[in-house]
Amino acid sequence: AEVGVLLAAWAVRDPLAPAPLAFRVRRAEVRLAGRPLEHWGYALSLDPTYAGILKDGYVSYHREDWFRFQVGQMKVPVSAEFLRDGGNLDTVERARFASAAATRDFGYMRDIGMLAVLSARIGKAWLGAYNGAGDNVAANAPYNSFVGRLELTPFGEALTLGGSYLYGYKKSSDAAGKTTEGTRARYGGNADLKLGKLRLGGEALSGYDNWKTNSQALGLVGQALYAVLPDQDVLVRVEGWNPDGSVTGTNSLQEWSAGLGWTYRIGGTGTRIQVNYFHDFLPRNVVDDRLLTSFALQL
Repeated sequence: AEVGVLLAAWAVRDPLAPAPLAFRVRRAEVRLAGRPLEHWGYALSLDPTYAGILKDGYVSYHREDWFRFQVGQMKVPVSAEFLRDGGNLDTVERARFASAAATRDFGYMRDIGMLAVLSARIGKAWLGAYNGAGDNVAANAPYNSFVGRLELTPFGEALTLGGSYLYGYKKSSDAAGKTTEGTRARYGGNADLKLGKLRLGGEALSGYDNWKTNSQALGLVGQALYAVLPDQDVLVRVEGWNPDGSVTGTNSLQEWSAGLGWTYRIGGTGTRIQVNYFHDFLPRNVVDDRLLTSFALQL
């Protein structure tokens, strides 16, 4: 069995937050994975900082390197930004549309279901079916959610082009116990280009919840990352998020962020120090300046 540990502590300076200077243990994750039999494996991820503690837990069936089938709780392969491992992000936190803290389950999706993954020289395909109730929740909806994702790598790792689509049913309850339900959809695309020490990438993800087809939400991210040294990267990043595109003019909910970042990797194990600065353009002409620092130990 393989055992991994990821511990990340944050220091966040945000003048608009209730606590302008805050410290937080963002991740305290223990991961177990193994292949006890030739074609059968498992993965388990526990994190006490995560609601429900269980992040991932599934059993998988493998055929060489070209096919994998897994059943259990896992990431839903809609957003490329969310699929990135939490210990290997280019920034301290994911883009807003793929962050559970910022946008709930718009791009950040974990659910219980089954997933088939096909791999080939020119790309990879995902096809899955899920309860649609979210993670750590038993099936509670009359219909399911279905997702398909395709990523093409026609020139190896130099270029990645991806797209995804999810459609299904969602039933959820808020803190007051109010239940909402209805259809939901997500559709997105991503691209990543590597040119020596320079990497360019971006993603767009759109969709709606609860039959609100005229209230499309849209998340965007684009960045340029440069490896100044073998163990250090710098980046420039732009993010956008609009939870309801039907609201326009002075009432628009559109948010934009422009940021700079620095990452220093230590020892080649995933241990790293990251510092990010973001200037946020928020609705109603509100601006914010955030400074995020992360110290992450990965074994």
